[in-house]
Amino acid sequence: MKAAFIDRDGTILSNEDHLRREDDYSPTFNVFKGIRMLKNLGFLPVIITNQSGVARGYYGEDFVELIKNKMGRDLACEGVDTFAHYYCPHHPTVGLFPYKMQCTCRKPEAGMVYKAAKEFDINLQESIVIGDSTTDYGLAKNAEINFYLVATGTGKKFVREIEEEKNPLYCGYFDNLFTVAESIAASKK
Repeated sequence: MKAAFIDRDGTILSNEDHLRREDDYSPTFNVFKGIRMLKNLGFLPVIITNQSGVARGYYGEDFVELIKNKMGRDLACEGVDTFAHYYCPHHPTVGLFPYKMQCTCRKPEAGMVYKAAKEFDINLQESIVIGDSTTDYGLAKNAEINFYLVATGTGKKFVREIEEEKNPLYCGYFDNLFTVAESIAASKK
């Protein structure tokens, strides 16, 4: 099985930093249609997200679950009934006990990817990472997975830096997740 490891804030949701209120939930353009396209291409959608707002005391893990469930309902409306969701509630230098800690799950570390790979028997060489930041790109490099940068969120700030690196894992810069899915679908024809 292959997976599309997808960042949450700035990629799926337009919120770039610490979504704190359910009313601020705002998906990016056609994101759930794009995830459906990826699923139809054989990718298991795996949402991976740093949620240091838990460590900082901005919200609890129950709020992270609430947003996951909201995304799940939106995905179900698009016909995507299977997806995985992993989050890291930690921060290495700030926060509340027991969340203030160095861990292997916080992106750019690849702990969430490796956990999903083990649980779902995912072939990482056939998988992809889609995100909007150098943290997501670092995750892709650490796990040795192809990376697609999106302009939603903070992607515009990092495109030059990432492109200048000329890393073969970098697959390009796209307007949003939907255009990533369209590009992958077109390459399969």
